[in-house]
This record gives sequence, C-alpha cells and structure tokens, in this order.
Amino acid sequence: MNKSRLGNVYLKKTVIILGMFVVYPPLFVVISMLLFGITNIVDPGAYYRYATESKYSEDVFFSPEIDAKTKIGNTISKTFIVMEKELPDNTQAIFHELLTEESSFLSQLKENKAYMDYLVDNNLTLEELITYMKSISNLSNEILNGSLYFSAVIIFIIVYILFRFRLELYWLAGILYVFSNLDGFTSGIFSNIFYNPMRWASMMMGQEYTINQYNMYIEFLPKIKEAFLTFIIFDTVGQIYREKWEKKRLKKLTEIYFSLGGALNLLRDLRAANSNNRFIKITKVNIDLYYLSRYASKNRNNIALKEVRELTIMFLRRIESSSLSVDDVIRFLERLIEELNGGGLQK
Repeated sequence: MNKSRLGNVYLKKTVIILGMFVVYPPLFVVISMLLFGITNIVDPGAYYRYATESKYSEDVFFSPEIDAKTKIGNTISKTFIVMEKELPDNTQAIFHELLTEESSFLSQLKENKAYMDYLVDNNLTLEELITYMKSISNLSNEILNGSLYFSAVIIFIIVYILFRFRLELYWLAGILYVFSNLDGFTSGIFSNIFYNPMRWASMMMGQEYTINQYNMYIEFLPKIKEAFLTFIIFDTVGQIYREKWEKKRLKKLTEIYFSLGGALNLLRDLRAANSNNRFIKITKVNIDLYYLSRYASKNRNNIALKEVRELTIMFLRRIESSSLSVDDVIRFLERLIEELNGGGLQK
C-alpha cells in the first residue's frame, strides 16, 4: 500500500470517527424520548417504583386523589409564593425548586394537618417524601444516562458492521480504560491535568469553558466506557460463533474439494474402462456445487473464486437441462480443481 492510499484510508477513518461525534447528540436525544415513551406505554408505575425503592407502583404522595383530600397542591403553591418564585410547569422542575428550599417547604407542609395525617395513616414519613421528590427531580438525568450509554452502543455496532471498525474500536476502548483507571486510582487528579489545555483550546475557538462543563464531560466518560465494554462482549460472543461457523464452512469445503478429486478419478476410470463406448452420459454429480457457488459469490474479490463461480453456475445449468458426456464432466472437474488449487481455497 503506497503512502497516498494509506493517507486516504486514514482520512476516511478520521472522517467516520468525526461523523460519530456529529451523529451522537441527536441520537441520544431520540433514544431518551423513546425510553420515556416506551416506559409510559408499557408501565408508568416503573417511575414510582424507582422513586420509592420498589415499595409502590403508584404515586402515594401527590396523586390527584391525595390532592383532593389534603390540598397538597395549594401547599406547594403557597411555598412558591413564600420563596418568591414562579411555579414551574412540570413536576420535576417543581420538586427541584422545592428541594432547594427544603426547610421552607417542610415548614409549609407541617401546617397542612390533613396531609400530615395522611402520611401517618399510610405509614409514610417525611424522609420518604423527600427521597421520592429527589428521585423524581433526577428522573430525566437517569434516563439521559441510559440513553447516553445505549446511543454509544448503537454507534459502535453501526461503525463495526458498516465500516469494519473493529481494531479501531478496541484501541479507543483501551485508551479510555487507561484514562479512566488512572483517574480513578488518583481520585480525579489525573483527569484534572487536562482542564487547562481544554480551556485554552476553547478560548482559542472563542468559546467559554468552565469547570462545571469539564466535570460534565468527565462524568460522561463512564457511560462511554460501559458502552465499549458492551461492544467488546458482543464482539467476543460473535467471534465465538464466527469461529464455529468458519470451522463448519472449512469442513464443508474440504469435503467438497476431496469429493471433486474422488469424482474425477472415478470418471477417469469409467472412461478408461469404456473406451469403446462414447455414449455414456452423466445426469447428476453428487457433490454440493451449490454451496461452492454461494461461497464463491460471497468472496468476489478473489479472482480464482470468481472463475470457480462462473464455471460452477455454467456446469449446473448444463447438467440440469440435459445429460453430459463423461469427457465434458471430466474437463469441468479438472478446470474447477485447477482454479481451486490456483488460489480459490489455498487461504
């Protein structure tokens, strides 16, 4: 491979890797929406089990039925008035704001005797309530974590299947694992040495870069690390099956190859024994030439196998339409074995 061609290969792979980064953000947004949608359709109770450590499958703290009995919604509205904040339009944002002023919220909550009685009557505690609110307020982050991981797995599998990026993915996984382990063993010191270089690079591009952004990127790496591990597991399992399939294929091809030689010797003996009778015809060759033809079709880059495929297809068409003379079959087998010996099956 010359330098120009090698450079084109590296350029192509670089473009593909950059394309992975471009495709990744919209993909994980779509996956997040799908995860939310699937959960809502299959079992919305999963949210409540998650937020209550699998104790309840329904909202035992803020359901419309509870609000009708205890007016907990009015208590929440009053708390936002006290905090001098606007009431958000979604539950997660409401809980997040209330938790930032937890003492003020609990103070208002304790004034709602009906709600406090409800908690006591149902063996619920304020600690469980706060834990529930923290879990729900963090729900989007949990779904995003899952989608970040799953999207990376999808991208790795796509580039592996479409572009045969196997060695490249293993190298990237190895580099990430070294970085991650060094960072873990040094309690985060190793990753922090890259903060200033990344900040300077951002400043050169005219972008603001903060420590919070950097920490977000560092926290993002474990999801990619697990995605790499998942790919490696799938690839390892796939490799086991590929090796089994390869052994079966090799065994089948070996049987065919030796059957060709055996059939050729048999026909030569038949021709010699019937040298005075030139009218003997062959109507069937008991060798799986269809398998050989399919194998040759899947390996079109092999010139010898291209000839094998053409020879085999032509022979099968002829023998299916009419019987062939012994000489014709012998010539076909000799030519076929010659092509196979010339490179078709040597590898």
